[in-house]
Amino acid sequence: MAIDFGTDDALEEIAEHVRDRRCVLFLGAAVHAGPPVGSLYRYESAQRPAMAHELTARLARRCERDRNFDPRRDTGLQRIALYYELGRSRNQLIEEIYDAVERDKQPSPILRALAELDFPVVLTTNYDDLYEQALRAVGKDPLVFVYSRGESPRVTQQELLSDRPVVFKLHGDIAHRESIVITEDDYIDFVRQMTAKREEHPIPLALMSLLKQWTTLFLGYSMADYNLRVLFRLLHWKTDEAWYPLMYSVDLSPDVLTKEVWESRRRYLRFVVEDVWKFVPDLYHEVRREVLEP
Repeated sequence: MAIDFGTDDALEEIAEHVRDRRCVLFLGAAVHAGPPVGSLYRYESAQRPAMAHELTARLARRCERDRNFDPRRDTGLQRIALYYELGRSRNQLIEEIYDAVERDKQPSPILRALAELDFPVVLTTNYDDLYEQALRAVGKDPLVFVYSRGESPRVTQQELLSDRPVVFKLHGDIAHRESIVITEDDYIDFVRQMTAKREEHPIPLALMSLLKQWTTLFLGYSMADYNLRVLFRLLHWKTDEAWYPLMYSVDLSPDVLTKEVWESRRRYLRFVVEDVWKFVPDLYHEVRREVLEP
């Protein structure tokens, strides 16, 4: 039986946890999407990092001249990235990513608003550093931890609870080329490490503990994304569902099947059916009692 709690109720609950500094923000690539038609806010296309599908199309175009490349068979970002890497080089692949997501890009009004809110811990699979730029622009000095193959980042409970926001780059950072997770082989290595022993696990124990206690807010993701669902399960590896905390996913068009399974049946999370360009200003207003100016 599906129960509709309503966007307003979810907004109030999320805002309460943000005010209490007990909300983990999970940022995906679609948080960089442009505003909808009629929005008061502006974010020019030249300032925006490429979405996953845009990066996929960009890499695919570079592979078209290779006679072994078959666009009917070679689909999906991870496979095409691997094809590109093998046909050229890892260095050229990272350069393509840099041009697509970092060069001359700027934080959006949405990112700037999120930076003003008090999220002690932020996890992201984005390669760019636009959220960190937004934090520094409002006077915050983030502690940034980047995925590293074969070792776990060292972070203490005190650091997670300090006044400095902690940012975890789960799939790497474009400034650390060796950290990028993008090809099929990269993802296999990442999944293996997510199930490895503690000293190799990419997520420190202190953070794993918080994920079992605090609310998580997903922005810029589609839960229909298979890789995200795998990551979600790995983050809650060996955790009984009875211990899952409140989790919310903001998605204007959630996948029907995923919503039925994850919300209605298994109750993993609640979907907030809203555009991020409306939800974030509403959350900003609910938390700060101020209007987010265009």
